[in-house]
Amino acid sequence: MKKIIILQLFVFLLLSCASRSEPQNPAEKPVFLTDDSAIRLAALDEGGLNLDVLQNVETSYGGKTVLLQAYYRMSPENINLTVFSPVGSTLYDLSYDGKHFEVRGAEQFLKMNPGYVIADIQLCYFPVKALRPVLAAASLKIEQIGDEEAWVRRISRKGDGEKSIIEIRREGKNLYYQNFYRGYSYKIEEIPE
Repeated sequence: MKKIIILQLFVFLLLSCASRSEPQNPAEKPVFLTDDSAIRLAALDEGGLNLDVLQNVETSYGGKTVLLQAYYRMSPENINLTVFSPVGSTLYDLSYDGKHFEVRGAEQFLKMNPGYVIADIQLCYFPVKALRPVLAAASLKIEQIGDEEAWVRRISRKGDGEKSIIEIRREGKNLYYQNFYRGYSYKIEEIPE
């Protein structure tokens, strides 16, 4: 019996030494845009953003659509997002300083990896020149057609031709985000001050 316990302890120690360690900081974990294409979040100062805006957000996934409001505060130092229910109660509050996440909110929102939320925000709002190296490191490419007020961004795998994984359209102050690979979308409309 003593030999079995020693053998089990040895195997446990051997396997724990061989296992892959996860980053201590969740912000260092990759975000998978596809099952095999992982990106790291872009540095916040690469975004060059100063944005303070309230928006109506229509999210669709799995045949269900939910209407929410979101308040974004973005700068080269922080991204802050607060999501409200249609009646104004806070559902989710996310802060990201480029190194750490701080998340508060309803339980169903707390299960989400905040890195995916920040990645979607960066894909929508960061300039293409900041996103290109992040995506290229995951064998993905980004194209943008149009001008500052109206454009279409397409993210695809290198060598996959015209098959988009994600498409984002901007029309004035409104955004339409479609993740074809994961099957969800956002329609984001800025609420005038």
